[in-house]
Amino acid sequence: MDTDTYSPEKRNTGFWKGRGIGFGSVVLIYVGRVSREKGLEMLVEAFKELVDTGSAVSLAVIGDGPYRDEMEASLNGYPVAFTGYLTGEELQRGYASADVFVFPSATDTFGNVVLEAQASGLPVIVSDEGGPRELMIDGETGLVFHAGSRSDFVTIIRLMISDLQWITLMGHNARRFTLDRAPDSNLNYSTILHLDTQKSTCVVANHGFCAVPTKQEETCHDFC
Repeated sequence: MDTDTYSPEKRNTGFWKGRGIGFGSVVLIYVGRVSREKGLEMLVEAFKELVDTGSAVSLAVIGDGPYRDEMEASLNGYPVAFTGYLTGEELQRGYASADVFVFPSATDTFGNVVLEAQASGLPVIVSDEGGPRELMIDGETGLVFHAGSRSDFVTIIRLMISDLQWITLMGHNARRFTLDRAPDSNLNYSTILHLDTQKSTCVVANHGFCAVPTKQEETCHDFC
């Protein structure tokens, strides 16, 4: 993944507004296969609870899959945008134009999209089970919730969106996290998995990055 191509410079304030969301709200984004095993039923219920209790949030879903129609129906009337699969510049702008990446899956062994989101300058919210937990730093580049716990998922999202400056700082940290572990501007999987979290620091830096669901990349991460 090329961190020059996947850059926060792709951020476009009108990208999600043009799709009907993001007006005065924090844009949560999920990118991946739209299927139940990704924990999306919990995301639906958590998001509805947040909106119903007054949180200023909207949700962007990039991807497709067997759960999409039901997910759209469940969220009818809520501030949500479903795009289907996006590629190239459209996907890059989609990542960079959101605010917080949410990935509720507890079964993924890697989770390439978690790296893509952080390189795009987004803090990430992941579960404490599965590979994605190893691809971020809890409290610095994002937050971790207890796998399968909707109440904890809601609490963590609410905590994250309560402070816009914190979102920005964590986004900067996330971008730096990927750049520091991307020799020759290409993220190295083994390097990231063996990162020394004790040496990580909060750094304010340019933020950004993402990826595309090409046939090759779908094979790589099951478009996760």
